[in-house]
Amino acid sequence: THLQIAPAYHRVMKILSQNQENGAMMDEFGMPMFFVSISEEGEVVPLVEGGEEKQVTASNKDEFTRLIKQRQMRLYEGQLQAIKEGFLQVVSRSVVPLLTATELQERIAGK
Repeated sequence: THLQIAPAYHRVMKILSQNQENGAMMDEFGMPMFFVSISEEGEVVPLVEGGEEKQVTASNKDEFTRLIKQRQMRLYEGQLQAIKEGFLQVVSRSVVPLLTATELQERIAGK
């Protein structure tokens, strides 16, 4: 499902960056955009209170962009935390800042 969300996210960001007109922003199908995102389960998730009713416009597209980016980054917090915890079981937290990127890679994947 994350693979389905990423292309949609990319299309939205492209639409916003290309659209310089005033008024409501339209998606690739000519439909108005609202302050919502789609969850991994395909459900509509408001980005702000009342997001289902708040249209994305030229004047608020920066706010929408900031909120959608924050939501996108939070999608992977659980997986990243699990990776971090597993990594720190193998490599001591106090050693990590002392290692180069190559040394970290070798500790994780071996030579």
